[in-house]
Parts: sequence; structure tokens; C-alpha cells
Amino acid sequence: MLDRDGHAIANAKIYVKVVPLPSEEMDTEDDGVGGDYKPLAISGADGNYSIGSLSPGKLTMGAQADGYADAVRPGITLARDKANEVDFNVAPEERLQGTVVDEHASPVAKARVVARAARTRAPRSGARGSNPIPKEGSPSPGSTARAAS
Repeated sequence: MLDRDGHAIANAKIYVKVVPLPSEEMDTEDDGVGGDYKPLAISGADGNYSIGSLSPGKLTMGAQADGYADAVRPGITLARDKANEVDFNVAPEERLQGTVVDEHASPVAKARVVARAARTRAPRSGARGSNPIPKEGSPSPGSTARAAS
């Protein structure tokens, strides 16, 4: 477990979630790190961790460390006949603050704000190939997103 500058991060909690077989139900409520999961390992002073007794197959792994943004690695496949290594590089947590306002620019008390990691996609082009087509429901450039209370 390293920060983006290559420094070891001690006491990071490592979580594992086994990807269910197609015949099993999957809990889609919480695909983040932690939740009801218990850490299976804690990184040492050198940032290294070890987890024994995992069966080969697909899983999602996550790491949490105080002062750093959570790291989630979905779609990891553990092999039976070789050593498996999963490294995490994390960035310091960033602060997000702002004001939720209604359509009249009045502050909204007790509004719920949810932040999710952005997914990068190749831009789609308009009919003439010059302008990206915004995803339905996304704010256009320069607009302000509003939250419901």
C-alpha cells in the first residue's frame, strides 16, 4: 500500500468481496470499501499486507487508510498456481464543500449530497462531429447542478 509518491502507508485496512457466481444473488446496495465487511488484513509499516486462504476466482478488493481516499479494485482474478499480488496506490483525501441551493438560489437545509468517482469515457460527438453529446440528465458546461432536499 503506497501513496502516489511511493511512500509506504501503514495500518491500511484491506477488504475483500468475492464476486458471486451467476447463480448467486449479489448485494448491490454497497459496492464501496468497508460497509458491513471486516478487514482481512492491515498493512505493516512497510505498506505490505498478506491475506491467506482465499480461493482462486474473481473478487473485488478495497483499501482504507486514514487521510487517504478509499481505493477499490474490482474484477481481480486470483490464480491457483502462482503468487497473486494486488497493489494499491492511494491519493490524499480531498475536501469538498459548497452550498446546496434551490431554483431561487436560496440555501437548502439538510440536503443530502452524494459524491461518486467520475468515470472517464471517450467523448461522443454530435451530428457534425464537433460537439460532445451530454449524457441525459447531466448538467451542460457552465451550469450548476442542484440537489433535491
